[in-house]
Amino acid sequence: MATETLNPRSDNFPQELREYQAETERQLRELRKRQEEELRESKKETERMRQETDRMRQETERMRQETDRQMQELDKRIQATTENVNGGKVEMADVWKVIKATTENVNGIAKSNGMFAEEYFFNALAAKQTFGGIHFDTVERNRERIRRLPDGQRLQCEFDVQLLNAKSVALISLKYRVRKSDVDDMVNRQVANFRQVFSEYGNCKVYLGLGGMSFGKGVIDEAKKLGIGLLRQKGEIVEYVNDEVKPY
Repeated sequence: MATETLNPRSDNFPQELREYQAETERQLRELRKRQEEELRESKKETERMRQETDRMRQETERMRQETDRQMQELDKRIQATTENVNGGKVEMADVWKVIKATTENVNGIAKSNGMFAEEYFFNALAAKQTFGGIHFDTVERNRERIRRLPDGQRLQCEFDVQLLNAKSVALISLKYRVRKSDVDDMVNRQVANFRQVFSEYGNCKVYLGLGGMSFGKGVIDEAKKLGIGLLRQKGEIVEYVNDEVKPY
């Protein structure tokens, strides 16, 4: 006996199956629509991040060239001042004016470089929300708190970036140039300060990181020994120099 084939277009096709088919087709259309929208948004975000990376890379190069120019100018002024002092052509008051101006210029360069490094690494961390292979739910910037201790002293604690989830906290300090003393300071001072000031995270594991455009002598070895993550700029991306972090 031949099996009757149901044709959805025939009049005898069950109404329940017809409704089920219609609902299935509707859900598939909605799913395709959502996927297409998500794909478009993903492409937009990828393009936005690419443009932002290009902009920051260009800004890095511009600042490097400007820093080199200013430092060369400072060297010339210092040399000229030294020659004038040795030749007896200027008074000490004039020398101190040059020293003051030089110091202000150097401090200005350092401040600009530090602000750029902070912006660059924060954007990278906020985009991925991961550090040391750990995913974090939120990323906060320049979070600062002051707590009065039992002995009456005020303890101030601030980190450039904090990454948070239910079990862990990552504290990231951002520099233009990272020195070995920065590594030691995070372990020996800043962790203890954080535990005291942000006591609500007492049960959380604390991970430490340093981001910089360059690293001084001994920084990488010291960070590896202490389990501190290091990030640096590499072309258009942020590279983990050391991601073998350990909790404190």
